[in-house]
Amino acid sequence: MADHSSTMLAANLRRLRERRKLTQQELAERSGVPRPTLAHLESGEANPTLSVLVRVAEALGTSIEDLIGRVEAAVTLHPCKSLGEQRRGRAHLTELAPGAFAGLSFQRVELPAGARYDTLPEARTGRSFVTLEAGELTLEAGGETHRMNRGDVAAILREVGHRCTNAGAVRVVLYSVTEGSAAG
Repeated sequence: MADHSSTMLAANLRRLRERRKLTQQELAERSGVPRPTLAHLESGEANPTLSVLVRVAEALGTSIEDLIGRVEAAVTLHPCKSLGEQRRGRAHLTELAPGAFAGLSFQRVELPAGARYDTLPEARTGRSFVTLEAGELTLEAGGETHRMNRGDVAAILREVGHRCTNAGAVRVVLYSVTEGSAAG
């Protein structure tokens, strides 16, 4: 009986091969791995060497991690009500990609007229990227003040923090992408 890692390898290998519209024979020719070996890998009955994994991964244009990692669903739907939400003063924040990427946070932030959204300086390195979907925004960071318009993107060092202020009369919608595990 196949163990869990063999089962994951089998499912990933078949999925990746089929997405590239390759037969086992075509993959065998590209990788130099015999077709019967590939068939055994896809059935979960083989225990490949590192060399075989490297050749198959290269032939598929992927990584070994993609071959042996957890099988991902093609689509994961996160209903609106399941998304993490929080309020910071009058700012309304919604997490857009829960658990999607280790080390990244994606948020949608709504600021009513006159509201502001502050982040504190952090010891972590990295950046926060802020882009504006609607309205106009005043961004303060690192002793500098910038006026942002729809479509502008600002990259802000996390160690300086920042303040986003809606000085206009209409609601501002911005998106924040932050490197690191904490939202910012």
